Amino acid sequence: MSETTTKADLKQLTGRAVAATTARASDRLLERTIGRPRGLRAIFKAMAKKFVPAAAEGFVGCVTYELRGEDSIERVWTVQITPTQAIPIAGRLADSALTLKVGLADFIRISAGELNPVDLVMSGRMQLEGDFMLAAKLGPMFGGPVPATDSA
Repeated sequence: MSETTTKADLKQLTGRAVAATTARASDRLLERTIGRPRGLRAIFKAMAKKFVPAAAEGFVGCVTYELRGEDSIERVWTVQITPTQAIPIAGRLADSALTLKVGLADFIRISAGELNPVDLVMSGRMQLEGDFMLAAKLGPMFGGPVPATDSA
């Protein structure tokens, strides 16, 4: 097996292990483990690595994530989008084009691919403030699938 294949296999296994762990874990356990500063930093760095500049369709600016835990503490992260990269920053920067407000455990489950953010918005468990069109691009911008469009 080549080194490239081994790394790809390891990434796939790691992704499945994280998804399996989040599926079995309580919200409290997720918040006490992955929801700590080091875990959130890892999630946001992974997002930045998956950034697809073409999917941003020229957008340059910031997206803010307000993550509230069961302890009522808000953890704020901002992803600064440039023409070539996404830069995760712990904290808030001024003038975000979009702010996502979601529970910490729900965010962890979204990042593991266990929850669909559209379902969370529709159920009221995630709120969006700002550019809703940008919100629709977030999945593809960070390596997710391109949303299906109606072809009438």
